[in-house]
Amino acid sequence: AKKVREISALSRRIDDIPSSSELAQYRQAFCQVYNQSAV
Repeated sequence: AKKVREISALSRRIDDIPSSSELAQYRQAFCQVYNQSAV
């Protein structure tokens, strides 16, 4: 549950920043790493 909160905070922080392809790629990679560690 703690990790989920951290991810929510991170994604909110990322959403506050003007969107760019670099941020989108970082977010995608972050989600992939999280999904792998969750399994």
